[in-house]
Amino acid sequence: MSRFLALTLVLAFTASAGCGKKPEPYTSGGGGASAPPVSAGQSGPSDPAPIDPATVGSISGVVKLEGWLKPDGLLPVGGIPYCASCHPNGVRGEALVLDGQTMANVFVHVKSGLGNRAFPVPKEPVTLDQVGCMYTPHVRGLRAGQPLLVRNSDNLLHNVTYAPALNKGDNKGQTSKGAEDIFHFPIPETGIFIKCDVHPWMGAWLHVVTHPYYLVTGKDGAFTLKDLPPGDYEIEAIHEKFPGASLVQKAKLEAKGNVKLDFKFKGGAKPDSAK
Repeated sequence: MSRFLALTLVLAFTASAGCGKKPEPYTSGGGGASAPPVSAGQSGPSDPAPIDPATVGSISGVVKLEGWLKPDGLLPVGGIPYCASCHPNGVRGEALVLDGQTMANVFVHVKSGLGNRAFPVPKEPVTLDQVGCMYTPHVRGLRAGQPLLVRNSDNLLHNVTYAPALNKGDNKGQTSKGAEDIFHFPIPETGIFIKCDVHPWMGAWLHVVTHPYYLVTGKDGAFTLKDLPPGDYEIEAIHEKFPGASLVQKAKLEAKGNVKLDFKFKGGAKPDSAK
């Protein structure tokens, strides 16, 4: 343990020429390998017909906050020069981003309604990066059985650790810039927290599903689940500020239809001290 701590201190104080590259834009779905087992947790047709592209529709909407949530405070990083150079005013949590009360970093997906349909699993990995002493993006979606690649783009030590409820946990150190590791999540599971023990403010959320109908909202809070076959669905919205209190709504999608479905997470009353 003492040798690990010594290595941590040496590498954590190592400076580098800049705070890393900009994160790549988030994309989901696509790709194809062998089909996974029956979609876990999915109700719907027991013997559904193949999806007809001529009949598919979409479910779209906006996720908003109703009320008030206490903003994340600034966390000092002055003890680590490289991180302080990237965040001279400290690090603010990325859990909630509001623009006109819309919510970013909300994971929206089809919770049920696909029945026993199986979908090809992408061979290419989903990437989670460590840039400027932050995990980026803050929220990721992943297909069950699809690889997760975690990269260290900083010139100092990070470690990747998580302890899911259903999948196997892991803890790997990444000692140098460019280090990459592949992690596997064969079981569908939402709300997996990935962190760095060396820099305790660093964290990201991973949601693992069996189908391609999911996304993570941006600052505008908008989402569109495209190319869905007609059917009766439950759509779920998950946000880390509301643990164990995700929002679920039902939607009946007709052939070639578009269902509008907005979500509202309810906060509290804004205290006088915050006005």
